Amino acid sequence: MGRTASVFFIAATAFGAGAVAGLLFAPASGTESRKKITGQVKAQTANLERQLREVEKNLTDLEKQVRESGQELGSRVRTAANNAMDRLLPDVPEDESWSMEKSDLTSDLPHIPKL
Repeated sequence: MGRTASVFFIAATAFGAGAVAGLLFAPASGTESRKKITGQVKAQTANLERQLREVEKNLTDLEKQVRESGQELGSRVRTAANNAMDRLLPDVPEDESWSMEKSDLTSDLPHIPKL
């Protein structure tokens, strides 16, 4: 947000300086000066609104990237966990006494005491 704040500050400063210079150097009546100022304010407001829409779009794109990265990371973790379990239980006999589902092992891992 630092860059956005800087752009906003520069835009506001430029607007203010332009308005003051216009009032000091323009030989226009008060009505004409107010119309010019109103026009400048509207133009700057439109510019700031455009910049805010751009920032909103950038944030939306960033949110999408973060979600996609999280999903990819989750997929990698699941794959790594399945590979680790395959290495831990390589050739266990299929009879009843040795039957264990991968999901059973996964749920029991947090309960296994640490050495």
